[in-house]
Amino acid sequence: LGRKARVVKALVDLARDGPGGCKRDAMVAILNLAWDREAVGKLIEARVVDVVRVVMGELPEEAVTVLEAVVRRGGLTAVAAAYHVVEQLAGVLREGSDTARESAAATLANMCRKGGSEMVGALAAVAGVERVIWEVMGMGTGRGRRKAATLLRILRRWAAGLDEADETSSTSYSAVNISPS
Repeated sequence: LGRKARVVKALVDLARDGPGGCKRDAMVAILNLAWDREAVGKLIEARVVDVVRVVMGELPEEAVTVLEAVVRRGGLTAVAAAYHVVEQLAGVLREGSDTARESAAATLANMCRKGGSEMVGALAAVAGVERVIWEVMGMGTGRGRRKAATLLRILRRWAAGLDEADETSSTSYSAVNISPS
């Protein structure tokens, strides 16, 4: 089903515009489709990341879990599509349930690994994000703590690379232009 553009578009539309219970069901169906690499391409084409942005306030656990699966399977295309969701993910890290915080940390770690220094820089620019990561490391689930620790290491390496680049007048990270055009 995930390879049929018509089905994917209908699910994405239902997740965006449907009533509350239908939105949740559509997000669960999208999550099931997101585990298939070919379906992820169709989901990205159907602008599932935009739907995740809209639904994140209402259904944060479902939205972040869908985004985690899409980013994990979708490669740089998915990371580029999700670039503008970094601040919302940091908000979920700050205020979400343990499950949502865990998925947000995992998603941000994947996005930073795949997106390079531009993505890490976008995360580092979010006010108070390091403190929030420390909170997840101290009070989150086991997986959430591990993902938050990974995220903190990524941020620290990025910061160290910038400091080193300033001192030696060379760039230590190659930036991948991931901003959608």
